[in-house]
Amino acid sequence: MGFLPILPLPLSAQKSVGKSIEVAPTNGNGSSVIQNKMYRYPEFKEGKVTFKNGTATIANLNYNVFSGEAEFVKGEDTLAVDNLFTISSISIGDDLYFYDQESKSLLQQLEKFRSATLLVKEKYEVADIKSKGAMGSSPSSIAATSATQYADKSQTYNLKSSDNYKFKVKTSYYLADLNDHYYEASKRNISRLYPNAKDALIEYFRTNKVDFDNEAQLRELIQYIEGHSQK
Repeated sequence: MGFLPILPLPLSAQKSVGKSIEVAPTNGNGSSVIQNKMYRYPEFKEGKVTFKNGTATIANLNYNVFSGEAEFVKGEDTLAVDNLFTISSISIGDDLYFYDQESKSLLQQLEKFRSATLLVKEKYEVADIKSKGAMGSSPSSIAATSATQYADKSQTYNLKSSDNYKFKVKTSYYLADLNDHYYEASKRNISRLYPNAKDALIEYFRTNKVDFDNEAQLRELIQYIEGHSQK
């Protein structure tokens, strides 16, 4: 298994991920705030990295919602699982992750249906940046951009002391076919995955307004299609 050093972080310092983080860095350092909310699980869990060649490695793992990477602890360092294109799956506790090469993202499996799999990607992105004005106020904001503009695999974030940053978890849903091809959840892609359920889809969309960012609605849609598509 390849790995890349990220940040030294004791196991006792781990806290589960929050939905938002506000950072007002001092001298460009906001890493302590980020570290307190960067992980999905409150502690590293026993998991398994399974490779496409059939081999596997057991390790204590966690998912870093800031970097979108699976990480493990080796000695005093927190390291990221690397060379994800060689990996078949990553399990962390009872959760299972797969790597989508097109979006270059780790996707967590939510439910495996008969003809498709529902997955989710969660990652922090910049929601707002406010520049401090006179007397330390923050009167104006600039357009939100991807947090990766401030990311460096050897650093946490290179943040400006003159700015306040707000990060929020962005949740995106994906669908996988039986050949492990991944598609962002959308009306077009659900139709691609179920070509034999065209009439059922037309009827469902006629009577239901589907929010493709809503997990419960996606589950209901897939369950309906699976019950009305030809096997």
